[in-house]
Amino acid sequence: MGLLTLTSCKDRNAEELNAKLANGNLLSAPTTNSPSGNISNPAATADSNDPDNNDPNNKFREIQMLEKQGHFASALEKATSVVQAEPKNVSAYIVRGHIYTEMNQLDQAGDDYRTILQLDPNNFSAKFNLSELKLIQKEYDDARIGFLALESNPDWGDLAAYKVFVCDLFAGHEDVAKSEFDTFDKAKQNASYYYSKATWEFYHNRPLVAQTWIDAAAWMYPPKKVYFYSATLIDFGYLKPTQQSDQLH
Repeated sequence: MGLLTLTSCKDRNAEELNAKLANGNLLSAPTTNSPSGNISNPAATADSNDPDNNDPNNKFREIQMLEKQGHFASALEKATSVVQAEPKNVSAYIVRGHIYTEMNQLDQAGDDYRTILQLDPNNFSAKFNLSELKLIQKEYDDARIGFLALESNPDWGDLAAYKVFVCDLFAGHEDVAKSEFDTFDKAKQNASYYYSKATWEFYHNRPLVAQTWIDAAAWMYPPKKVYFYSATLIDFGYLKPTQQSDQLH
């Protein structure tokens, strides 16, 4: 699933952080709502001389490992304890929202993202992920509204535009999707150009042609970018998760 983990629309390290998520390292950026930048990790040994203990993301390492191993209930319990310890820590809600999504508890995930927006009304990740939840549930028109409002973002606007295209195509608004498809065709330098081509071909039952566009994108762009565009095609069953994993390494 193509959920984002950046905690602010101003986080310039967003791609790096989301790449870590894509590679199975569930990390979040520190937030202004949590001044200390640290929540104790029950499994960690406090050592001020250990540089890892100065990493604000280290607090989520045990949670990430549990989630990666499929121990979702344990990961959720620990994430909830972090939320309870620091109820204004945006990162904690982002991490827990991801776990809820993996557990297919989408209403709870949505509640966490809405809580983030109460704490940080401009939080791009929460806005994007709420739209992603709508897309997962095939509520295409509602998802489209959310993604459309994010197209101006300098870092993730192209991905949002691609998601708008996906919403229109799968909602049956093929004429609208075609006009967006033509816009991507003119831009060419964006990843949405390749992935709109692939999605269009998959949708029209031409998987071999679609795969050539996927392969081209994998050659043109780093795995961290490929991950988030491929996620939708995986969710729709056009790509296998193993293909996604191969692209990340």
